[in-house]
Amino acid sequence: MLIGVRFLSPRSSSLLDMLSAAGELILAGNRLHAQGILAWLNHQLVSALGPKNPFQRAAFCFKEAMQMQSQSQLDLNPIDGILKMGAYKMFFEVSPIIQFMNFTSNQTLLEALGDAKNIHIIDFDIAFGAQRASFIQELPAGNNTLFKITAFASSSTHRPFEFGLVDENLSQLAQ
Repeated sequence: MLIGVRFLSPRSSSLLDMLSAAGELILAGNRLHAQGILAWLNHQLVSALGPKNPFQRAAFCFKEAMQMQSQSQLDLNPIDGILKMGAYKMFFEVSPIIQFMNFTSNQTLLEALGDAKNIHIIDFDIAFGAQRASFIQELPAGNNTLFKITAFASSSTHRPFEFGLVDENLSQLAQ
């Protein structure tokens, strides 16, 4: 990502730097300073709608996701999880990058696995399971492959309700 920064306009570079700084502050647990940067970004990225370039739309989605993350508490209700999943789905639909990454990584896995009958994936950030869902759909039908996913995640970033939805979705796809 840093290689591409020099090809962006000064304004885009500034937005990228601020998004990166906010993300680092959130990961470090410094939510107060992250909120200050996100407040500045709120004024710079008013809406994802309109005649903006793809970078601005993506930056808006990242800003929205970071605001949700920085404001999250452990006692969020299930509606917040659904809203977070909706934001991810919106970003997935407007960004071909995620779709391309999922496709290429799934193709690489399928080629490496060949005719394996037992597959066990250990995932350290299952998020909403979108990549695993597309992987399940790409498995050859009728070859009786035993497929298992073990997901590790922090309770500070994932709620039991969200895991329930991911589990239900992936289980239905597997059947």
